[in-house]
Amino acid sequence: MSFIKKHSHIILLLIIVGITSVFVSPMFVPLPDRDSGVFLYIGKQILSGEVPYQDIWDHKGPILYFINALGVLISPGSQWGIWLVESLLLSFASVISYKVGKKIFGKDVAILGSLFWITSLPLIRKANLSENYYLVIQILIIYLFYKTQEKEHRKKYYFGIGVLSAIGFLIRPNLIGVPIAIGLIWLGQLLFDKKGKDFLKKIGPTFSGAASLFGVVSLYLIANNTFTDFVDQAFRFNFLYIDAQQITLSGYLNFVNGNLPFILPIAMLGWLVLLIDLISGPSDNQDSNKLIKILILISFPIEIYLSGLSGRIHTHYLVTWLVPMALLAGSFFSTLISNFPKKKIFKTNISMNLAIILILDLFLVFFTLTMHYREISTSVSYFIDNQKLYISDLNNES
Repeated sequence: MSFIKKHSHIILLLIIVGITSVFVSPMFVPLPDRDSGVFLYIGKQILSGEVPYQDIWDHKGPILYFINALGVLISPGSQWGIWLVESLLLSFASVISYKVGKKIFGKDVAILGSLFWITSLPLIRKANLSENYYLVIQILIIYLFYKTQEKEHRKKYYFGIGVLSAIGFLIRPNLIGVPIAIGLIWLGQLLFDKKGKDFLKKIGPTFSGAASLFGVVSLYLIANNTFTDFVDQAFRFNFLYIDAQQITLSGYLNFVNGNLPFILPIAMLGWLVLLIDLISGPSDNQDSNKLIKILILISFPIEIYLSGLSGRIHTHYLVTWLVPMALLAGSFFSTLISNFPKKKIFKTNISMNLAIILILDLFLVFFTLTMHYREISTSVSYFIDNQKLYISDLNNES
């Protein structure tokens, strides 16, 4: 009982991740989406000895195909394997997300921030797409960046940031918003901060981490005589795919607000609150979370820009926005609570904290299910109809 009480927030997150994952499982969605089907097919062909880009044409990065190969290996001939891989990764991400938020804003706000992206994900998520895996990478990179503020073992955290950045790039080249934001922070320190002299100590291990993964993947491609095909399909084609006429920012924001009507306004308020906090706060390094706050602030517009590079709008592109938006929402709620007229309630009455969180949790879940009602009801009806057919077939056979 003490274990459950101690880890109640994490258990809550895992339960909600499990619930939201069920509705994109093969139980309710028996046929894969077009893109997901292609990825699963390539994963299957890899296990059969074929080589991506040479034997099968597609324009995503090789890491995505390796992930799908793992899913097919777990459950040949079905989607259950890749569903399990994705669900476990998102469950892991929810735990790390909570830990990051707890370090920055405290545990009560951390649970709210994590629930923001978890309960928003079903509104825009399709199973087994590249953005879902990048979401996990985003959270891990932010977590490692936070850990670099510690005095010990910094090199391994920088190395990890490099490896994860390379994974995102090798899933799809524009899935590098958070790494770009980190690079800009380090460049700013080099130009304007006394700590700029540590630039090489940061960039060296980070570059080594990225180079090590690029090296392994390149060796695989070169050994199979398909490196040129990889460059042609994963890079040249994608550059040609980019539309010369970009969508407007206002058009994109309207699209987002139509799909995520609850989280976007709060995230925008959080962005403004965080900006004011950084401008009006102490100019020295008294705020231990200053760099992570800067990372949250600048990664959001970078992710917006990168997600719109194709000039097209798809709901699953918005998945890359969720982590920065959730952290911005955390910033808003943290400021709101700290300036609440009766803030002692939030600081001393634990039961009141939990009651407020529970009410907001239930609202978020209800809001998600309401927005997703048509898809859920269709999936449930499909499942029930299939079970009726299955029972009917059994009766006919008997």
